[in-house]
Amino acid sequence: MEAKTGPPVDRVRESVLRMIQYMRTNHGENLELEVRVGQFTTDNQFHPGYTHEHLKVINRLLQRMQHNTEHETMKQHWSMEDKYMVMRCEYDKGVRKTCRPTFPETYMVKKRVGKIDMITDRQYHLRFSLSRETAIQLTRNHHLYDTVKRNPPKSVRYLLRASFVEKVPSLSGDSADDFSFQWDISKVSDTASNKKKSTESPCTYHCEIEVKTKLLPLADKEKEHQQDCLLADLLIARSKALLGTTYLQKDQPPRSLPPAKLVILTKDV
Repeated sequence: MEAKTGPPVDRVRESVLRMIQYMRTNHGENLELEVRVGQFTTDNQFHPGYTHEHLKVINRLLQRMQHNTEHETMKQHWSMEDKYMVMRCEYDKGVRKTCRPTFPETYMVKKRVGKIDMITDRQYHLRFSLSRETAIQLTRNHHLYDTVKRNPPKSVRYLLRASFVEKVPSLSGDSADDFSFQWDISKVSDTASNKKKSTESPCTYHCEIEVKTKLLPLADKEKEHQQDCLLADLLIARSKALLGTTYLQKDQPPRSLPPAKLVILTKDV
């Protein structure tokens, strides 16, 4: 369903709020709400990540995140994981295999439930995605076993990732009302057909924010709505921090076009 009234930012907020409410209603599912930076092609395809020419944006983001983990008044709300390498293989039927050193390989099926595309006045734009992630145990009798084990992956990518976790304390002082966000900054190889080619391919730099708070229904519906509105505002404000400072010149033609729809929600796409 598409939001049709109000200024663009208000429509984005309304749609993010609906995503958050959907997560509460379907809290038994493993749902992921994330924001990514990218560009749109002329046929409205979304390409995530910054190109190498905007590496300075990535370096500034990393420096800011690192500063947050070290600053005396902020470090209590910020933490950082050691950088780590991930290999990700994608197969037919939405199956994704993830391999990380010293961790067992994992398999999941990821299906998008909804998306919101937020067009900015800069060279890069934002996509909010709500996805359902279903972990699978790939035994021989699993119906997806042959899809993975007897076919090559459609694509292989390597990711070198730095992750930061931000905890936003509630005004009420009740830790149950806190929100948590994960900031991921990754150097990602272009998709390739095998491991060797993926290590030789060019790279882009992906920036994402994911809501890590487990959203459960509250008995107090007024408080629930207030919390959902606050979370929507916090997520939108933080998503803008992912954007670089390069604006389009007035005489410069746009490098990307807005998508045909603002929102597709409550159905698989």
